[in-house]
Amino acid sequence: MTAAAIAGLILFIGVALYLIVGAPISISVGIASVLAMFSILGFENALQTSAQRMFTGMNSFTLLAIPFF
Repeated sequence: MTAAAIAGLILFIGVALYLIVGAPISISVGIASVLAMFSILGFENALQTSAQRMFTGMNSFTLLAIPFF
């Protein structure tokens, strides 16, 4: 199986499992995506990638205008 197929299985099974347990949707999607990212990239690369994505997402003028309004 390819890495993308394994990540897809982790995402699907993780979200379904956490929803069955009773976790909120946002928590279940977040935890499953972190587990899939760790399985593909490894721990160190996953931390760097997630930090870069979060900074890029927050560095948006439109999103920054909402709290400053």
